[in-house]
Amino acid sequence: RTGGYVSPTPTVFMDVDDVGNLPKTCRAIQLALPDDAVFTHLTSAALRGWRLPQVSEVPIIAVTDADWAHLDRRGVYVRRCDVPRHHRACLSGVRIASPEWTIVELAEDLGLIDLVAVIDGALHDGDTTVERLADAIVPGRRGARTVRRAIALADPLSESFWESVLRLAHQLCGVPVRSQVEVHDP
Repeated sequence: RTGGYVSPTPTVFMDVDDVGNLPKTCRAIQLALPDDAVFTHLTSAALRGWRLPQVSEVPIIAVTDADWAHLDRRGVYVRRCDVPRHHRACLSGVRIASPEWTIVELAEDLGLIDLVAVIDGALHDGDTTVERLADAIVPGRRGARTVRRAIALADPLSESFWESVLRLAHQLCGVPVRSQVEVHDP
């Protein structure tokens, strides 16, 4: 009531100075979620510091195995999804999906070029490997084909989102590209 607190979701309050701090917001919100809930999709990717397509604001997306209905309250979207136990992790006190599962979920909504740029960043940062990504693909799941195609186009040597986009623009037009080639003059 003093104006020093905000409520990111009903029944949870946090210091107004922490508004815009995604890790602190997620730690506050997870207090109101079931114990099995994990943050995933763009939220998990942003918490990891990955290169993402330009969005005005990262939506807060969580999944739970519990019998919760789909919720969308003040920007917090909670949905039911069976996240395997080995694809659950904790980062700075925030329960999140593994890098591989995060990419599997991003594939449901991102286009090929954006997904490849995200995968390039995850590979470049050492958060995952091509093999672990391939193992995480769920056959028949929405986005599975996109992930497979994106993995084939991924390059861990890419150093920025736009470098990935430029490389893909050439590759998809049939122009071969080798990343990080040093060119010397005489």
